[in-house]
Amino acid sequence: MANCKVIAVTNQKGGVGKTTTTANLGIGLAQENKRVLLIDADAQNSLTLSLGYLKPDDLPVTLTDIIQSVIDDKPIPDGHGILHHGEGVDLLPANITLSGMEIRLINAMNRERALRTYINEIKPHYDYILIDCMPSLGIMPLNSLAAADSVIIPSQPSFLSAKGLDLLMHSISQVKRQINPKLKIDGILFTMVDSRTNEAKEIIASLRAHYGEKIRVFGTEIPFSVRAAETSGRGKSIYAHDKNGKVAAAYHALTKEVLEIERKTERFRNDAVDRLEAYIGRPIIRLKAARDFEYYFYEYTPKRKNPALSQYRGMSWPGPRGRWCTGILKTRIVAAYLKKLKEEYTVIEYVGIAADETKRIKDKNYPLVEWGMTEKDCLSYCYRRGFDWGGLYEIFSRVSCWCCPLQSLEELRKLYRHFPDLWRQLEEWDNSTWRTFLKNYSVRQLAARFDFEDEWQKNGGNIRSRAFYTALRQELSRLGSEVTLCRR
Repeated sequence: MANCKVIAVTNQKGGVGKTTTTANLGIGLAQENKRVLLIDADAQNSLTLSLGYLKPDDLPVTLTDIIQSVIDDKPIPDGHGILHHGEGVDLLPANITLSGMEIRLINAMNRERALRTYINEIKPHYDYILIDCMPSLGIMPLNSLAAADSVIIPSQPSFLSAKGLDLLMHSISQVKRQINPKLKIDGILFTMVDSRTNEAKEIIASLRAHYGEKIRVFGTEIPFSVRAAETSGRGKSIYAHDKNGKVAAAYHALTKEVLEIERKTERFRNDAVDRLEAYIGRPIIRLKAARDFEYYFYEYTPKRKNPALSQYRGMSWPGPRGRWCTGILKTRIVAAYLKKLKEEYTVIEYVGIAADETKRIKDKNYPLVEWGMTEKDCLSYCYRRGFDWGGLYEIFSRVSCWCCPLQSLEELRKLYRHFPDLWRQLEEWDNSTWRTFLKNYSVRQLAARFDFEDEWQKNGGNIRSRAFYTALRQELSRLGSEVTLCRR
């Protein structure tokens, strides 16, 4: 796995199996040869105790000390405070002192992001980091959700647990909107399921029907078992305590489901490249930056030449004079790979710039230019050979990143009309960053413009006319969107 995934195991209700799930899912992932860190973010230190560290108050370093170092801006040595468990996972423990950390965090700068600051430093050492959250939504649980990429929600199939889910979903939505826009829900996990009772069956069926279309409900259900309850006092996972039991089998199945979430994402990315590799009969080297687009968009903050921008976090949207995404996520990665190759080989570089992009030509080899093939010709060539990339070549006239703000308005219209899910993602990013998508438009304003264009044309109007732009300005003003209109 190229990037570490951080999962918060959370529920505002206690006693639903958060700690048991964190421990057993983490150890299950370790058994699949994943590097796993478990973080006990609960002052009750249940995760620390359940993994066999029975005197947490005697531990020299806990999560409290780590967070304090972040607040004080002190360096944290690699591996500081991390314990190595016999079943292949690492643990950052907690004890009762964590309860006082909430008070200290109140006056701290970026108080909801202290844990994320630490986790971003240790991510390169792990494939998965699982956080066992407090059963509340104080500052420490907010820190956990701010640091996480996704959430797993353990829930008992009982009336009170079911009632609390809507409140939890609302809380997660608030965190997503205000603190961590990239936070996703991996799924709801039913725990301590007594399948003999009608109440459990009815509640599970009802919740699957209610949430199933919007949120994944894991197919795996963790059954109620006395043997599972015994593991906390033994300092072992269910795999070590009762490896042939039904709970161990259920957590093994859950582990497979969690891994499959990542595999589906990777398969989506790689299917087309696999097909191309088979078609040309040659291996294709796949290069990827260590961090993804969202990390640089939200987190990475370079030293800025303009002091007025120093208050802003993240790179935000690229612009004509700052195409940071091309450099960081593509050009530098390719250049570093070729530099290493050149130490052993003579390298001839062929670059896929088309004949209608001659402004980009430098000092390399450009076969498409030599052959006189425009970008449209290249798209047609690929399409005739079955590489339609889901029909994109029939919709878009150019190949560029779907989220690029440097596209023409015509390409953005196509994205809005044909790919509503991607457009919602654009809105989500745009609503949570400091620079608007375009100089003259936010993503929301663009959507309003495109809708207004449709209405104008239905009534026989010309969207290139002065009357259209006057009416559009009035419409956006009515929506509270004062903008300087662009005609590109």
